[in-house]
Amino acid sequence: MKSPSTWIRLALGATLAFAACGDDAKPVSDTSADTGADTEGDVVDDATDTSVVDTSEADTTPVATLGVIRAWSQDGSWVRVRFATAPDPETVNVSAFMVAAPNDAEATITGVTLDGATATATLAIDPPLDAATPYEVTITGVADAQGNGLAGGSWVGEVKATVYLNLVWHQHQPSYLDPGKDELQGPWVRKHATKDYFDMTAMVAGYPKVHFNVNLTSSLLNQLDLYVERLAPYVNVVDNAVDEAGFLGAWRGNTDPWVDLLLDDTPAIEALTDVERDRFYAGVWSCKSIAEPLRAFFPEYAALLAKDSATYTQQDLALLKVWFELAWMDPGFLDGPVTVYDDGAAVVVDLSDVVTKGSDGTYTLAAGLDDVAALEALANRLVAENFKIMKGVFEIHRQLGWTGTSGQVEVLTTPFFHPILPLLFDTDLAAEGQPADTLPDPAFAYPGDATLQVAMAVEYYTRRFGHAPRGMWPSEGSVAEEVVPAFRDNGIDWIATDRQVLEKGKPGASHLQAWHVDSDTVVGDGGDTSDDVMIVFRDTDLSDKVGFFYQSNPPEENAADFVVEVESSAGAWGSPRRLLSVILDGENAWEWYTKDHDATRFLAGAYAGLEAAYDEGSVITVTGSEYIDGDAARDVAAHPIASLPEYEDLWPGSWIGGRFDTWIGEVEENLGWNYLKVARDDIEAAKAVLVPILGMPASYLDAPDASEAAKLAWWRAWRAMLSAEGSDWFWWYGSDQTSAGGDDSPFDDIYRSQLRAMYQFLNEALTLSGQAEVDVPAFPPILQPAPAIMTGPFSTLPVLDGLLTPGDSEWTPPGGLFYDNDTAGAIDDPDDDIGRVFYGYHPFQSGRWYLAIELKEDLSAKLGTNYQLVVYASAQTTDTSGGTPVVTTLPFNTTTAEGETIAFQSGGPARRVAIDFSGSAPAVTLQNADGSGGWDTVANTVLVGGPADGGALIELRVLLTDLGMSLGDPLEMAIVAIDDGVVVDTAPNLGTQIVFADPSKLVNVILEVDATGTDIPLSTYSSIQDPPPPAGTGVVSIVGNQEAFGNWSPNMVPMKDDGVAPDTTAGDNVWTIAFDFVPGTDLQYKYTCGHEGESWGGTEEYPLTNRGYPVPASGVHRVRVHDVFADRPEPSGSVAPSTVVTIEE
Repeated sequence: MKSPSTWIRLALGATLAFAACGDDAKPVSDTSADTGADTEGDVVDDATDTSVVDTSEADTTPVATLGVIRAWSQDGSWVRVRFATAPDPETVNVSAFMVAAPNDAEATITGVTLDGATATATLAIDPPLDAATPYEVTITGVADAQGNGLAGGSWVGEVKATVYLNLVWHQHQPSYLDPGKDELQGPWVRKHATKDYFDMTAMVAGYPKVHFNVNLTSSLLNQLDLYVERLAPYVNVVDNAVDEAGFLGAWRGNTDPWVDLLLDDTPAIEALTDVERDRFYAGVWSCKSIAEPLRAFFPEYAALLAKDSATYTQQDLALLKVWFELAWMDPGFLDGPVTVYDDGAAVVVDLSDVVTKGSDGTYTLAAGLDDVAALEALANRLVAENFKIMKGVFEIHRQLGWTGTSGQVEVLTTPFFHPILPLLFDTDLAAEGQPADTLPDPAFAYPGDATLQVAMAVEYYTRRFGHAPRGMWPSEGSVAEEVVPAFRDNGIDWIATDRQVLEKGKPGASHLQAWHVDSDTVVGDGGDTSDDVMIVFRDTDLSDKVGFFYQSNPPEENAADFVVEVESSAGAWGSPRRLLSVILDGENAWEWYTKDHDATRFLAGAYAGLEAAYDEGSVITVTGSEYIDGDAARDVAAHPIASLPEYEDLWPGSWIGGRFDTWIGEVEENLGWNYLKVARDDIEAAKAVLVPILGMPASYLDAPDASEAAKLAWWRAWRAMLSAEGSDWFWWYGSDQTSAGGDDSPFDDIYRSQLRAMYQFLNEALTLSGQAEVDVPAFPPILQPAPAIMTGPFSTLPVLDGLLTPGDSEWTPPGGLFYDNDTAGAIDDPDDDIGRVFYGYHPFQSGRWYLAIELKEDLSAKLGTNYQLVVYASAQTTDTSGGTPVVTTLPFNTTTAEGETIAFQSGGPARRVAIDFSGSAPAVTLQNADGSGGWDTVANTVLVGGPADGGALIELRVLLTDLGMSLGDPLEMAIVAIDDGVVVDTAPNLGTQIVFADPSKLVNVILEVDATGTDIPLSTYSSIQDPPPPAGTGVVSIVGNQEAFGNWSPNMVPMKDDGVAPDTTAGDNVWTIAFDFVPGTDLQYKYTCGHEGESWGGTEEYPLTNRGYPVPASGVHRVRVHDVFADRPEPSGSVAPSTVVTIEE
């Protein structure tokens, strides 16, 4: 069996023969894929005669040729030449090679050694090459075992230098802590600890010549601390068991809810509470939350996830919670054993007795684990295994940590709660990169918070690892000249961002070297270098290639390609060695690798290839601090920070486009910043009265003693405030980013919980200090859970009984669904009555409109009280007899009967369906608006179902004829909850819900995309696994921010290439789809190519970036937007460069 370094080198020649002549080669020619001879370690006599190939009478018939990939040297005492395939040793000798400088001075070649296994010839040079002079290699007469020679008989190429690779794996999760509840709202820190944080670093121990950096954010580690500290007294690491009663008695509700779910007995189906149902399967985050590619490695879990939840049994629930843990384990733990550490003592995690691994790499549950009792015991054990791994995360990084003389891994940090530092300093800094965007007004500007977040991170890191950090990945690579002092003043030696930040500030400058920035704003150091910080720039293309392009490719190809890409970045001999920085997410990327479970084979192959490259002198992996200090033993030269070129002044930007538009500039994002400013201003104002009494917190890491209640509350208020400054909430706001499930509302909930907690603790501190409380602002939800689009009429009518049987599927699909979460203020709003609204229709009797309103409380308890639910609706009729729809608006009022103004697109409410709960059963009244503010009661045939005893749902059927309308007429609605004559809730909380759009106002938007790949290859940014015909069978789909686009669920909305209008030509690979949109709608979208239900990997045209198109506001009825697949817009959310927009009507 060949060693890893051997197979990686074979892969380089076999799969990447296209690079055989290299970008430094002359002439460029096609290469042969011939395997050649395997003559490992052959030494060739330097006196062997070799004839020069005669090409004077060469014909034009294509012939196989021997290719050359590259030539390089590490120290000048040798030059290595890599061929695409192994050459015949008989043709490899000193006379076949010439190494010469531009002045024609030849280097003396004293011998040649051929390594057939890697197809590499090493030329001994004495005296060594001059370090400041470039050289070229000329090769003549070399052929492979079949006699295939070099194209044109010779090859000339530049001698390359060794390249430094600075690899950074970024590990981050936001703070999921609801400070008011002292509970983590999501399990994702724990999940990524078991899948990523331990093994990503532990793996490199098997490749001791590879060094890299790992960024562990403080918010992540702080939550690991919480888990470990609270679980530790109750976990027996020898027996792999948890004292359930002890732990739940002390900490129930104070880690994450899924820990409690594992330790609690699985309830019977009929005993499930709504909260438990959400945790098991119904919530946005549940035991079903896992990326689709990962599911494929666990077929039993995948089948359980696909099963109709209405048919789940108690055993299914137990299986769900167990599989949710197992599928989030690194495969190393499943294959076992893996040694982790508990306070320095070796402990083992080995789950190979729990699962059986098939020959195809998939896992099934081991025999004997098919009953509830066994599953409960396993669930308990899995908590113990989680604990061991989480504790091991700290230990493995201490063991492998770079000390300056030993270790492989430099652990970096990030500002404590992961804020965008320049935006904390002043949100107006975004204007330089986003001159056309609207920014928050007034600006958020608390420069001291930026410095504090860095200081907290440094102090926390120092406590956990025993020394101060030297390197920092600023949150999202976000930098600006104004925040450089925050790094330097806290002892940070080096930072990193993306090359686009360099290119925007210094066009034409090379990112393949380190630079320095400093605290002043003038060119030069003025004789003082103490404020210098090294800055390196992420190679965007290769970093994104690992994070996205490789997701659907074979791992061996990925690993080989990665090493070639690194080597290809090397500069010429005679110039300083280049520094290539590859920086990317070290956790989320791997779950999307479809052919490589958790990317383990790619990573192993890449590390093996880098070790081989180190042995051959082409690549030296370094950490940032190692690059600064140097390491003679590894041939790493020192690069003092002051000696690096200066970047003055530093462009304000991030790793995404060199801008901040992912976090600021859209309406939702700006609203989030407005919330933050209101809260930050209030706690700042409170300092005037509380600092004289309590002072400022002595430490933002250590809570005051509980006996000092006021100081503790004051400290908690600040912690909540600083946590709310994190970047993650703003990442999910707006249309430019969305989570895999298409529902980002949990992040909005967590953000607002931190703001609420700040006020809760602030007012507690004020009260305990004898001061007046501050008013708590209303912070309504910025995001709602993802709605469901109404896709057509009901085929099976919902039963009007006040029950969802067998669940939501009774209504949707094909019915629609929207949420109305309005909770605001420091505590849950008791008047936030309406939770969800289902709606749909059936064409019978000129149209039946169905409606179900679900409250957040027992609706049956409202019977016999002065409580009402009122449905307000528009009333318009449509005449299509002339071809073009003509809509007539029936009389409406400008306000509701209660005096509320609701923004109806039709002008105002025209129909009022009131459900009265004052009797023993709901009673319905229908009223028509008179156009003057009055309401006339009319007869109705409305049917009502529910509420069931103890239920929260009421269901309605309304004949459209009762409303004076018919199917095809526009319809919009709003629902008002009235308690004792007072309006307590309105749904939606803004505007109305469109049931049927007004056809006279809609713009028909035809979207077509050229997927021929003629102008732009389909796989320019992502590796498209199944292209459209004739090359494959893929179907082009659209995905985006509209319900009609699938709400960011990929490969759900297929386009057509059938020649049926609006598609123009069948089979031309220009795919088409059309939608009707309200004028002014902001369309954010992109294209995928794959098959229905497939995930993003291997299907999306490009990651991170969206296309944007604003639907014309007026005067346009039909528009055709012609896009080109893989034509990436800049910036995200704009029209792509090749897009052509044609107004057709």
